[in-house]
Amino acid sequence: HVLNLSYNLISVIENLEGDVNLRQLYLAENAITTIFIRSPLPHLVLLDVSGNKLRRLTGINSFRCLSTLIIERCLLTSLNGLQNLLNLRKISAASNQITDFQPFSLPLLSHIDLQNNRITSLSSFTMFQSLVFLDLSGNPIDDNGLGITVQLPELKEFKANGSNISDPSFVSSIAPNVVSISLLFCKISVY
Repeated sequence: HVLNLSYNLISVIENLEGDVNLRQLYLAENAITTIFIRSPLPHLVLLDVSGNKLRRLTGINSFRCLSTLIIERCLLTSLNGLQNLLNLRKISAASNQITDFQPFSLPLLSHIDLQNNRITSLSSFTMFQSLVFLDLSGNPIDDNGLGITVQLPELKEFKANGSNISDPSFVSSIAPNVVSISLLFCKISVY
């Protein structure tokens, strides 16, 4: 089942407990401030709450089977609250106010899009060992933020367009298997 209630006036996610077969839920561009679910939705694999007024991800643990979470253009400052979503494979949280966050493990997480946030360091990503794709474009990350002891062995594609990076060699040192690096509009003067 797919339910698309985007572009409405919904302010709270609630009363969905009866639809146990729901697999995809689209609630983009509403006025949602709170997620409140009394019992889990056991088959929900995709949730899109982009363009809402969410400041925190409290209540998100009701979606334990989620593999894709789209939370773009909200008012989030952190990814805290996702720690128990162990099936999560893809997070798209572009255009929020997310800063560096306390590292936590999501063993299946392979794709993160955090464009246009406030990330300054890779230290938050130390436990995301399955990452294949990471987009930090438009974040204030610089060489110091890359130069920490992080290894992302599975990372294949790294984007940090419009960042403060001036030495692209840092990327290869943290991601030895990377095949695509995009550093457009950065501070690179010598390569």
